[in-house]
Amino acid sequence: MVRSTMIARVTDGLPLAASVDDEQTEGELSEVKQQAKLIFRRLTPQSEPRCSIESGPSTLHYLILNDIVYLTIADKSYPRKLAFSYLDELSKEFERSFGDDARKPSLRPYAFVRFDSFIQRTKRLYQDTRNAAGKGAGLDRLNEDLQDITRIMTKNMEDLLMRGDSLDRMSHMSTSLRDESLKYRKAARQINLQAAIRKYAPIGVLGLMLVFVIWWKPAKRFTFLSEPSSLRTLALSSLSGLRFLTDSMPAQISIAWYIFLLLAMTALVAPKRTSPVLATLALLYLAQRFNGLARYYIRLAVYIAGLASISLAAIPAAVVMRLLGQKANVNYVVARVAYYLISPLLGLTITVEGAEHIKQARPAVLVGNHQSMLDILYLGAFFPTQCSIMAKKELKWVPLLGQWMWLSNAVFVNRTNRQDAMKAFQKVGETMRRKAVSLFIFVEGTRSSTEVPSLLPFKKGAFHLAVQSDLPIVPVVCENYNALYNAKDRFNSGEIILKVLPPVSTQGRTSSHEDIEALVHEVREKMLDALEELACRPNSIGASRKVERDGQKALEWKQGKRRS
Repeated sequence: MVRSTMIARVTDGLPLAASVDDEQTEGELSEVKQQAKLIFRRLTPQSEPRCSIESGPSTLHYLILNDIVYLTIADKSYPRKLAFSYLDELSKEFERSFGDDARKPSLRPYAFVRFDSFIQRTKRLYQDTRNAAGKGAGLDRLNEDLQDITRIMTKNMEDLLMRGDSLDRMSHMSTSLRDESLKYRKAARQINLQAAIRKYAPIGVLGLMLVFVIWWKPAKRFTFLSEPSSLRTLALSSLSGLRFLTDSMPAQISIAWYIFLLLAMTALVAPKRTSPVLATLALLYLAQRFNGLARYYIRLAVYIAGLASISLAAIPAAVVMRLLGQKANVNYVVARVAYYLISPLLGLTITVEGAEHIKQARPAVLVGNHQSMLDILYLGAFFPTQCSIMAKKELKWVPLLGQWMWLSNAVFVNRTNRQDAMKAFQKVGETMRRKAVSLFIFVEGTRSSTEVPSLLPFKKGAFHLAVQSDLPIVPVVCENYNALYNAKDRFNSGEIILKVLPPVSTQGRTSSHEDIEALVHEVREKMLDALEELACRPNSIGASRKVERDGQKALEWKQGKRRS
């Protein structure tokens, strides 16, 4: 039987009219009515227009027509045809009585009070299938004569309310077979297109490469076209075009070119999900060869991603090496891996001169100049075995990098507290002598990236450590590479020269202010001389070009102002 009826607006879920139920029915259906109000709030104009929802012993049938929802609560055994016939009759009378006014948000429920009586009369007519309805006509006969109502979906109330199912999803589940066939037809076309691309794209890429090679070498192009040649000569010249292109490039650019070709070819045969990613990487890698700003951001991203990946992999590697008793060589292994993996991607080559000086003085305090975060690569080019590094305490909390440095026995120093720093130096010195471990320190204490080669004033901690430990100091000078890398907008390819100077003995020196100052001055002068010599080399790709291009600054620098 029909137990209760409610009418609401779809746009705001506001109940407009309802049947008048007795106290017993009101008590029995209180929970179901709350569920009905929840349904009103979740309905949208795109929801299924006709639906039956089961809730315990009752079934909620609703009909949406012109943004008005008509809902009735009936027993589960009540015929659906009769329920929707009842709702159809209510909707017709409601539209005739109120029309478009019912959809106005300004119209409140009290304006529809007079419709409650019509609901009561119609409800009594459909109250029970066993009751008579009119003269000699019963609802059973009415049930037989009604047309079949389609697109009526049944949903369990527990799934709908407790598991958060959406009524909007019901409409998507009733998608027609025609729409599904169109979707699969489009998918089949895409698969066929991808298969054709994978089959014929390599031939097209080779053709484009041939055109690009001819365009890249105009002199060879005109000579080639002006001389009579056979088809065999044409084929051989085409195949050797890539060799002509790469032979004229520096080794780093050739590597970048081959990486682009590898990414492009891989993108053609890769799965659907990864192919766009590889194609994008290939285009970005090609763009960085022709645009300086694009080159800067792409190479910077490659550098940072490479360092992060290696740091992540270095953490478990450091744990394993510590268990194997090789914790003193963690820095050596990781630094070399970082250099050999990242440098080719950036087009950088680091040449080390005087590496034999490191082998002559073991253990020792190694001091080097600090220009930018790119210095991590030059550490990888020369970093010796049985060596650790000193860093500022703040780096200990940098994600990945800090954890790896901690596992590799890096020495963290609090630069703001001199007493703590001196205690750390004393403890480190004892460990270095006992275990024959060297220590590398950026002696300037901070970065000194300038256009003209120079050095900042040296921090004295490294020199106190060397004197207290009676260990030699090995200066390491990296040439000024501002012409290759600038933290703002420059990241070019080239060669960086690294020079290891002969060891400076600390025997016979004390920790007095005069001895430390004299030692600092001696080491700094030697490093400045080496920096000048590197900058003035005619074949230097990095700093020397800057010196030649800016003659006045170079002259002032050579005349001694560099030491100010």
